[in-house]
Amino acid sequence: MCGRYLFSQNEDDEETRDWMEELSKEETSETLNAVSLGEVRPSNLTPVLILKEDLHPKIMRWGLPKWDDKGILINTRSETALSSPLFKQHVQQRRCIVKAEGFYEWDIHKNKYLIKSKNDKKLYMAGIYNDEPIPSFSILTRESEGEFAEIHNRIPLLIPEKYARKYLRDGAVLLDDLRKIPLEDLIIQVSTFQTSLF
Repeated sequence: MCGRYLFSQNEDDEETRDWMEELSKEETSETLNAVSLGEVRPSNLTPVLILKEDLHPKIMRWGLPKWDDKGILINTRSETALSSPLFKQHVQQRRCIVKAEGFYEWDIHKNKYLIKSKNDKKLYMAGIYNDEPIPSFSILTRESEGEFAEIHNRIPLLIPEKYARKYLRDGAVLLDDLRKIPLEDLIIQVSTFQTSLF
């Protein structure tokens, strides 16, 4: 599960500046000013990656509208997404990558952890999105394993960087394979610890 994630610790880093410069060509200044670039929370606007000719940033709201329009769905189980009438079309036609420096998780004692990659590289989380009524996305999840399972039983479906474009092109047929990638190849158990304050 992923209830918050860290897009960037440094909003002035080169990649973030490049994304915002590219987005400024197609978004209003009002939208750009509303974008969350640090700790991203549900319902925040933030950049994600879609596939045009190449990887392309697009501003979306975190959280797909629920079927009854009461609330949002920030996570989607990858194991059942293709069999769900609510998510099947998204998985088949509208996939995105949520790029982040890490994601936050809370254990049963409400301790807050920041999970990052072993070598401080960006994490690529599989997502699905919808363009209507406003561009919105949900992060796909899988069962956790190893030491991370002691913190939470679900974890974002993480994609090795080299497969990012392949997920955006062919992700609907790759979900089973992506879930088989050992988590220890992608993340360390806990890189930062904080006392929980929601």
